[in-house]
Amino acid sequence: MNQQILLYHEVTDFPERTRKIRKMSPADSLLTKQFEEQMAFLSDRPNTKLVTVDDIFAEGQDSAQKVVLTFDDGFIGNYLFAFKILEKYGYRATFFVTVDHISRNRYMSWDQLGALHKNGHSIQSHTMTHPMLGECDESQMTYELETSKKIIEGRIGAPVKYLSLPFGSSNERVIAIAKQLGYQGIFTSLSNIGKRKNELCQFGRIHVKDTYPLKKFMRLIDPNPTQFFLTRSEEALKGITKEIIGLDNYRKLYRFVYRIEL
Repeated sequence: MNQQILLYHEVTDFPERTRKIRKMSPADSLLTKQFEEQMAFLSDRPNTKLVTVDDIFAEGQDSAQKVVLTFDDGFIGNYLFAFKILEKYGYRATFFVTVDHISRNRYMSWDQLGALHKNGHSIQSHTMTHPMLGECDESQMTYELETSKKIIEGRIGAPVKYLSLPFGSSNERVIAIAKQLGYQGIFTSLSNIGKRKNELCQFGRIHVKDTYPLKKFMRLIDPNPTQFFLTRSEEALKGITKEIIGLDNYRKLYRFVYRIEL
């Protein structure tokens, strides 16, 4: 299938890299101008079609390069800055939100999420509390997936069919519970994820970082074997590091290096 699923987090006029005290990874905080340049490039690119997550499951194929826009976490800049740009170009995105973070400082409110939904955007689950699902027991997994789904559906008034994995953490039990609860697809932060037998559809995404100039963004969109090799090599190295030092230690080291205070 000729498609690229893009993963964003925050879009803002006040990027995290400029802050002395950081609350998120600076790589995940794109300047508004940078995001608009990327959307303008997609708009001008021949034979390119911006589609929704639902469209991935729709029947029918064509030769167009398909691009899907997704956002994780529910940061306020998604509404204050990205929303206007998406509307300008007529694009529709999927916003995976962490329910316990809604209406907190620097996160969107239910009213803002409702406005996104009314304008054709999709609001989906990024769990209740953003845990590493692969390290949760079955009861916690069920709570994170089931309760977030029910609350979003109740507040937004639309079905929640898709799950984004916090930290990309998963295992066979997470997938089984998600399938049992009625999720149709799982999205991760890794670029190359394939569906295994009897499991839910799983989708890898291309993580768009603030350090990517427009030329690199262009290479991410184009089917470029060299770029994908480099991306997947970086992911593999990161995965090996996590296995060696442990995920908790990796996260602590990452926060120290990038001066992130939670």
